[in-house]
Amino acid sequence: MKKISKNIGALPEAIWLSHKDEDNYDVPKILNSLNKFSNTQHTMTKYINNIEPNTKIKFSTLEKKIKLYEKELTKVDYLSHIKQKQKKFLIEIKKLLKLTGSNDFNKIKIFLKKTKYLFRGFNGIRSIYFVGKKI
Repeated sequence: MKKISKNIGALPEAIWLSHKDEDNYDVPKILNSLNKFSNTQHTMTKYINNIEPNTKIKFSTLEKKIKLYEKELTKVDYLSHIKQKQKKFLIEIKKLLKLTGSNDFNKIKIFLKKTKYLFRGFNGIRSIYFVGKKI
């Protein structure tokens, strides 16, 4: 039996890493690219569901539905929202690390008040890591 790859948790961890808003805000944004794909999939499968011996199928119609499905499948990118958030989150982390090296507590304090992702909302609940320095 094959073991489940450690990659199975990569996507949920990526979501939680920069998760700061309620799920009802973020999840629809993550799944947004599935809307047209889902409708196209439903249209295609509905056309061939519940086939009985006397059902007439127009293969040209089915082929069109399959082509549309394939087209929409290539457009699915549920990682785009996560990528955008991660990029902004990681920029804030890099700025904090740079400021930490400067030993200027006041600059760090000002920066942390202005962050939009780092230490905001639910951010940090999944993985609680804190960066600190004794002054």
